[in-house]
Amino acid sequence: MSALSATIPTITTNERIENKMTITYSLWQGSQLLSVDNKANSADELLNVMTELNKLGKGFTYNVRGVEVK
Repeated sequence: MSALSATIPTITTNERIENKMTITYSLWQGSQLLSVDNKANSADELLNVMTELNKLGKGFTYNVRGVEVK
């Protein structure tokens, strides 16, 4: 085992499930701010929002303002 791999903590699947994530993001279309302080509970949830909005049109931008893991 190398010194580098010995310093990286191992996270089990159960630990990942117990952690709660909150992603705070704003939504833009071009230069127009559409909404701010939106919340997603996972990266997949945010990706689903992005996929659905991209079906409506082009030019949507998502600015992640913060990620909190508890």
